[in-house]
Amino acid sequence: MLWWVLTCFGTATALAFVAPIVLTKGHWHVRRPRLALTLWFGAFFTGLGLTLLGLILSATTAVATPKAETGLESLTLSMLAWVGLLALGAVTALIYTANEPLVEIQKSTVSHLESASYQRIHHRDYELILFHAAELLACAVPLKHATVFISSGLREALTDTELDAVIAHEHAHLTQRHGLALRIAHVNSVALGALRAGRELRRASLLLVELAADDASAKATSPTALAGALTTMGTQLGDAGMLARAQRLTARTNATRAAA
Repeated sequence: MLWWVLTCFGTATALAFVAPIVLTKGHWHVRRPRLALTLWFGAFFTGLGLTLLGLILSATTAVATPKAETGLESLTLSMLAWVGLLALGAVTALIYTANEPLVEIQKSTVSHLESASYQRIHHRDYELILFHAAELLACAVPLKHATVFISSGLREALTDTELDAVIAHEHAHLTQRHGLALRIAHVNSVALGALRAGRELRRASLLLVELAADDASAKATSPTALAGALTTMGTQLGDAGMLARAQRLTARTNATRAAA
């Protein structure tokens, strides 16, 4: 039983360190962002499941062993169970302390945007809130009800089809649970400390959720419309990342047309 417990804990630890390295190497994740996010979620929850399984196995075996038969293996299992519980408590505390500032910032931002709102449009699975602001702003927030915020400045800067593409992009953030993905990446990067893998995972996750939402929006609306919206926003905001995403969509559209 000891080897099963060690295997569970060892594999979980390896996943925590190896997965960020694998998922940030090369450029494959740029071509398949949703696959990369799915693999990351799979690695995270597999590691979590193995950790819990190791805790259960070590604790139940240690408790079930009669005192008269207590040996080195039983003592080792007991020690592993306590160490695992301490580690689980530390991770829980880390998750709380890492996410608390993000939650407070989100609440403050939402409160500010709602105070400037001038129109609310209810859709089947989300609410669209239009708010007064000259800046080109769009964001999605998983509140009690999924909510997409669009500024008046953005509404005026884009055509109707481009605006629909942006709304579809923000809606994809909600349906694909990108907020959760970013929180997991943030916790993992904090846990990995100063290691390069942690920093790169967080940076890659920010890019992946945007690319995955771009792909979902392009499929639901029009890649040309989304590319146009990103070009307008990127030019006015001076955001090279948005311009690069627009070029990615345009290149993919041109490649599809050439292959047809």
